[in-house]
Amino acid sequence: MLPSQDIRVMLFAEREFRRQRAARGYMKQCDQAFACIVKGYGAQPSVVTRPDRDPELIELRQKMMAFVAVATGATHRQVGLVFKRDHSSVGSACARFAAAVRATISSAQPTSEPDAETDA
Repeated sequence: MLPSQDIRVMLFAEREFRRQRAARGYMKQCDQAFACIVKGYGAQPSVVTRPDRDPELIELRQKMMAFVAVATGATHRQVGLVFKRDHSSVGSACARFAAAVRATISSAQPTSEPDAETDA
């Protein structure tokens, strides 16, 4: 189970990702899911993708990788390209956090919020 702060961030990012994906089906989904989860955590993309071995950053990055993989259904290789990590790193992150992310996302109710850019 994820901590309550992580649950709030995952739900925010999932809503934002679905809203944007519905408005723009042609987008690069891994990149967009990455942008949503980074925004949710209030992190800088350059910090998340750098080769830092700080344990707190590693855990945050793993949660983010699991979110992107679960939200998009992308392969570990595709997710790894976004995070500048090997596919095996994504596999480890998914083994650790994907079930919790999946449970969190599935508990969210779909919203019908209009897209801010298109007013759709």
